[in-house]
Amino acid sequence: MMMQPFTESHRQKVLVTAYLQIVVVALMTLFTCVMAACILLSLGTPAESAPAVTCAGVITALNFLIVAVLIWSIRGTILDLRSNMAAVQHARLSHKRIRSRPSSSGGIPKIYLAEFEEIGKLSVSEEEYEQLQEGRAYRVVYAPRAGVLLEYGSL
Repeated sequence: MMMQPFTESHRQKVLVTAYLQIVVVALMTLFTCVMAACILLSLGTPAESAPAVTCAGVITALNFLIVAVLIWSIRGTILDLRSNMAAVQHARLSHKRIRSRPSSSGGIPKIYLAEFEEIGKLSVSEEEYEQLQEGRAYRVVYAPRAGVLLEYGSL
């Protein structure tokens, strides 16, 4: 694997990824705090409130665990930005897939993934997803810790 400095477009793509990750962490943290506050505010007498306090504690702990994992993933993106280096490798596209997640707004945002041999899964744009062909070899430029495809070219 070779390394090359980020171009301005590479840097912008990784920055967008970082901003999206930060927004998700902020929303999860806000959701956790609001949920815990709602449960604790709905408490009745001490005898009635024990199960609710336990439930609030478990839910809050699980959400903070999710936030910790999200922060860990942001760490990789920030390290890529600080290093200002992209990985360059020749690899064959083994397969691609779309992952959908329901959102609170009712829509289903799609996450486009491309899996390259010797590299693994990389996040790609919808346009890149449509253009990439399974089984073909590419020169792949990517952010190694963030797992984001920055540029590619056919071999």
